[in-house]
Amino acid sequence: MVEGLSAVWRMPAGRRIRAAAAVAAVVAVHAALVLPGEHPTPAAPRNAQRGALTVVSVVSVTVRPDAPLPPESSAPATEPVAQSAQPPAVAAGAQSDPLRPDSDVPGWRGTGAGGPLSAASAGRSDPVASGPATDPGMSAATGASTESSASEVFDAESAASGEGDTPPPLYQPQLPGSAQLTYALRRGQLQGEARLSWYSDGARYRLEFRSRSGALPLADQVSEGVIDRHGVAPERFVDRRRRRAAQAANFLRDEGRIVYSGNSAEHRAWPGAQDRLGWILQLVGIHEAAAAAGQAAPAELSFFVVGARGGAGNWTFRLRGREQVDTPMGPVQALWLHREPDRLEDLRVDVWLDPARGHWPVRLRLTPLRGGPPLELTLAAEPGP
Repeated sequence: MVEGLSAVWRMPAGRRIRAAAAVAAVVAVHAALVLPGEHPTPAAPRNAQRGALTVVSVVSVTVRPDAPLPPESSAPATEPVAQSAQPPAVAAGAQSDPLRPDSDVPGWRGTGAGGPLSAASAGRSDPVASGPATDPGMSAATGASTESSASEVFDAESAASGEGDTPPPLYQPQLPGSAQLTYALRRGQLQGEARLSWYSDGARYRLEFRSRSGALPLADQVSEGVIDRHGVAPERFVDRRRRRAAQAANFLRDEGRIVYSGNSAEHRAWPGAQDRLGWILQLVGIHEAAAAAGQAAPAELSFFVVGARGGAGNWTFRLRGREQVDTPMGPVQALWLHREPDRLEDLRVDVWLDPARGHWPVRLRLTPLRGGPPLELTLAAEPGP
C-alpha cells in the first residue's frame, strides 16, 4: 500500500489527481461493504399501526331446568293476522290455568293481586277438563272460526242504545256464599266448557266467567265490586277474547257515570246498575230472598245492564213458569225466565233457575237476534265451594 502511494506521488499532477480520486472511490466502496452501519427500518403502513387484536368476552350462564317462563306483556295487542290455536308451552314445574288468563287492560287487578278476595281466588288454579269436540291441534284458521262463532253471541250489544230517563227498580237480594259452577257449552257444532266462579266475603265480590273449546279460550269476563243493600254493585267489568285486546266498563259511582276503556261512550251509573255478569247474581239473590221470606219472587224483574264495549240498556226478565231441564244430575224442575230485547244488536236471554240448588242457573240460552244458533250452557256438575 505504501509503495503504491509513492508511485502515485511521482506521477504528473493531472494523472496524480485522477488516480487519487479512483483510490478514494475504491476505499469508500470497501468501507460501505465492511463497516457496520445503521439501516433505517421502513415505516409501516398507516393501517398496520393499529393492532389487529380480537377480544372475546366469555359469560358464564347457569340454566335452571325448572325456571318459570317470563310473564306476558301487559300492553294491549292488536289482533294478529294468524295465530296458532295451541296454547304456549309451559316450563316444567309451572302451573297454568287456561281458564284464568290475565287481562291486558291497564289498571286491571288480576287474580292474586291483593285484597280480601285474592286468597280465595288464587288457590283455584285447577284447569277444567277439555271440551270433547275440538282438537287441541287445530289450525289457526279453524281456531279463529271457532272463536268467531262464540263471539257473535258475547259481542251482541248495541253501542248506541240509550238508557232512558227512568231509573231501574231496586231490590234487596240475598246473595249466596262463594261457589263455582261448571257448564257444558254448545253453539251449533261448537262444544266446550265454561266455569262461573263467584267469590264473596260479604263486603266485596269477584265474579268470573271463563269459557273454552278444547285448548282454545273463547271468552273471559270478570266483574269486581262491592256488595251493598241492593246486591251486586260493580266497579269494573273486563271482557277479553283470545285474539283481541281486553275492554272494560268502569263504574264511577261517586261521579254518577259509567265510562269505557275502548271508546268514549258514557252512561249514567244508576243505583242497581249491572254488567253482563252481575245480573245473574241478582236473579239468584232476589229469588233466594223471596224464598227465605216464604214469598214468590216478582214475575217481572228489570236491571240496567252494560257491556264492556259501550252498549247499555234495560234488561227485563219475565217468568214463563216451570220447565223440566235434563242435566247430568237428573231432571230438574226449574223456573224459566225470559228476556226479549228491543234491538237487533242485542240478545234474547233465557235462564232456568233451580230452587233446589239455591236458585243457581241450571241452564242458560243466549240467542243473537241477527241470526245463528243460540249459545247453550247446561250445568254439568253440582255447584262446589
